[in-house]
Amino acid sequence: MKIIKTNEMLIEFAHLELDEPKPNPIPPTPVPIPKPQPKPPVKKDEAIVKSVAFKKDPTK
Repeated sequence: MKIIKTNEMLIEFAHLELDEPKPNPIPPTPVPIPKPQPKPPVKKDEAIVKSVAFKKDPTK
């Protein structure tokens, strides 16, 4: 009989839990829009090396 009474108590307790009002759901946080990263400025030395390499291109 103890098992049956325990099961009845658990069922009653479960019903009480289901009848409790649920808390308001947390509103979804807005996703921040990623800002476009500015392109790093090309160093003058690198630009010169690229132009020299382009001028000395043997295929052209």
